[in-house]
Amino acid sequence: MPLFQPCAATALFLALAAPGAPPSTATYLTVQADDLASEWRKLREEFEAAQEQFFEAFNERFAGFDYEKASDAEKEEYQRFWREGQPGPKFLPRIEAFAVKAKCSDAAVEAWGMVLDIAPQAGEQAALVRALDALTGCLESPAMAAIAEQLQYTWGVPAEKVQALLESLREKSPHRSVKAAAMFSLGALLVQGESTESKERARKLLVELSEKFADLTSGRGDRSYAQRAAGLLFELDHLQIGMVAPDMEALDVDGVKFKLSDFRGKVTVVDFWGYW
Repeated sequence: MPLFQPCAATALFLALAAPGAPPSTATYLTVQADDLASEWRKLREEFEAAQEQFFEAFNERFAGFDYEKASDAEKEEYQRFWREGQPGPKFLPRIEAFAVKAKCSDAAVEAWGMVLDIAPQAGEQAALVRALDALTGCLESPAMAAIAEQLQYTWGVPAEKVQALLESLREKSPHRSVKAAAMFSLGALLVQGESTESKERARKLLVELSEKFADLTSGRGDRSYAQRAAGLLFELDHLQIGMVAPDMEALDVDGVKFKLSDFRGKVTVVDFWGYW
């Protein structure tokens, strides 16, 4: 049974495209997928335009704002403007409604991914749970590779639900790109676990990832999954609590070289920072 009844215009177009014979299921599904992709593109572009307008207004309103020197009232205004002006919470119901309508099409999967991004800032944990539940039914979609990558950063939802979806993708997806992404994200989450069992499972997954999917490049940058897995394996072997920190050499604020080992035996705070 088709997911949606075609409108009269669509039915007429299909009939004209194949005179004397009913449109094939493949043709119907292709047109339907194209319609959904077009509808999603328009909604996404509308949201992105609203985001751009918000950031322009925010930067104009608070140009040169010094939070440390601001009064309590000024800080409250700053936070209120940021909190209430974000377009995400306003768009969330429309994006979720589209995702539900579009079922497990690629457009729907992408829309559910946006729900996972927006729902935490909107305080909508129920929407997060609905997104994960819906995505559990989309295991065969190739678009789930991006979702698998995204899930390691999703917050505000029970960890067991995230891990359960990643496990399902790793085991049941027919696409190597999805399996690899799910395996990496699951390993990354388990590395952060406190138990020995969690870290041992992470190691097993990351080694398997390096062996089975070394030829695949991940969706973030041009590094392969084997390279990304190597970074997490290094963390497991050298950067755990109680281990001696690997030595490194750098320049201090005066341009003088130093080594971390120069401070051995002293309480030392190492601050890694950057812009993202």
